Amino acid sequence: MGDTEELRALLEGIPARTLAAKLRALMPVIESRIEAGVRHHEIVAVLNQNGGFTRKVTPKTLQCYLYRYRKAQLGASREPHRQGSVSCPRPWRSCRHSRGPSRRSILWR
Repeated sequence: MGDTEELRALLEGIPARTLAAKLRALMPVIESRIEAGVRHHEIVAVLNQNGGFTRKVTPKTLQCYLYRYRKAQLGASREPHRQGSVSCPRPWRSCRHSRGPSRRSILWR
């Protein structure tokens, strides 16, 4: 068991290299700051000054990654629709109630 713990510590010590991986790790913090009222361009400025990214983060890049993060969070929090449930008797594809919020509402909240 000691070997497994050592390997885990070594693997967790490897830094993320890609922009996507670094932003993915920061998304919960970024999301909470946006909910607190911090503007996107302020977050982008901080990321570019202190993030250690090899590429410059643009507002559009941040919006794209926010959209992906929110979409993944929405998918993870949803329960699969059960066929024949009392609340929605139609199959899930045709049921208006099983659809989530629109893409626009996810991106611009």
